[in-house]
Amino acid sequence: MALTRAQVEGIAHLARLELDPAEVPQYEQSLSRIVDFIGELERANTAGAAPMAHPLPGLVQRLRADEVTERDGA
Repeated sequence: MALTRAQVEGIAHLARLELDPAEVPQYEQSLSRIVDFIGELERANTAGAAPMAHPLPGLVQRLRADEVTERDGA
């Protein structure tokens, strides 16, 4: 899906980015490739894939117990 100049300028506005007018065509191409890649990911067949919480099986994040270290002054 090719993004238009107006769409790129709208995205830049929402992101609070100031683009030089000469840069807009480059961003049109780059953002269009990103949108196309997202489309490829959406079309991927994941019917037999089990959901996972971590990409590396067997690894978990070690968490420490919550502990009060400072008290409110009230």
